[in-house]
Amino acid sequence: MKISVISDSFYESTFPLVKHLSKHIQVDLYCIVQQTFLTPSMLDLSKITPRPDCGIYSPAKTPGLIPAYTKEYFAGTGVRIFLVVFSGGKKYSKDIQTSLRLSRLLKKEHYNIYHFIGTYVLFPLVESRLRKERIIHTLHESSNRILMLEKNRLKYFFIKRLFQILKRKKVRLIFHSENVRNEYHQAYRKDPDLTAVIPFGLFEGYFMFPEVPDLQLPEKKFLLFIGYIHPYKGVDLLIEAAISLEDQKTEIPFVIAGKDATNIRERYKIPSNVLLIDRYLKENEIVTLIKKCHAIALPYISSSQSGIPNTCFCFHKPVIASDLEGIKTIVFDEINGLLFPNQDVKQLEKAILRLWNDNALYKQLADNIKGKRNIEWTDWDLIAEKTLALYEII
Repeated sequence: MKISVISDSFYESTFPLVKHLSKHIQVDLYCIVQQTFLTPSMLDLSKITPRPDCGIYSPAKTPGLIPAYTKEYFAGTGVRIFLVVFSGGKKYSKDIQTSLRLSRLLKKEHYNIYHFIGTYVLFPLVESRLRKERIIHTLHESSNRILMLEKNRLKYFFIKRLFQILKRKKVRLIFHSENVRNEYHQAYRKDPDLTAVIPFGLFEGYFMFPEVPDLQLPEKKFLLFIGYIHPYKGVDLLIEAAISLEDQKTEIPFVIAGKDATNIRERYKIPSNVLLIDRYLKENEIVTLIKKCHAIALPYISSSQSGIPNTCFCFHKPVIASDLEGIKTIVFDEINGLLFPNQDVKQLEKAILRLWNDNALYKQLADNIKGKRNIEWTDWDLIAEKTLALYEII
């Protein structure tokens, strides 16, 4: 069996899937990047000079462009990597040409399966010339959240178009949680036999990155929020809890790290116990923050799922999280973290104090994470076997 995996994002989970699938079958990986955004996680191309032109780079040329850690991760696997560069909407004619070339190349390679991951706006054009019954498409979100966050009207149109095509055609869909699958079926009438739930595992690629020695952080352990800051992620709840704890003279530092899309500084006077790092984070910065923190906070007020536990569990760090459907299937109360009622600041504050002060509880949670208690299903070999079983059905 010969498989193509075409992904425009989520390389933290795409790379391990491809690597572990390659133990059983031949896999070619097509990594899609934009000239306007050359720093996706696990595939930082920003140091390439000159900037790569639009087009498709063969497995012979791609190694000269991708970072050393990516090549190291796939060393000895037999995975062929194609780098596919689009302009990011700056050169429409070139982007269309590249889409059509990619579609022709996929057909020419005679793959048994075309596995698309993500919601790149030109996927409909690429998929239009491929046999629909051989396409699998992984969606990390149902359309509602993606469309809610998309500000560009043209991108909004194409993403909506993609979801309409996926609804009508006999394309099989993979979701990473039952929660997202249910959201999708509430929005679209599609044969449930054409959809499946296969979770993603721990983001093992982060093991390859060293810590940053000069990252300015609190001297003692701290409670960490990490990731892109959107309104639904509940950072306001965490700031309110931090303000309350500062008023109580507790000495618990907080670090909120990630690009802020909510204008926190305009809405709050940031308390002295909170360090706000408002920017995109590099992989080694993420590793440093997680390794040095006491625990991670996920105060989301709505969620389909989150990849943050799959990252911090790599380093055996407990999570304090809202008891949302998309979260509590991986964060289990008093097993690998603490859950609190959604949007309840007082209970969030109570959970923070409990995990900060109870050393025995903290050690037990960390030991459970290390032993993968209740998260055995995050093993990539098992995930690869489930994915392969779906390929074989097709």
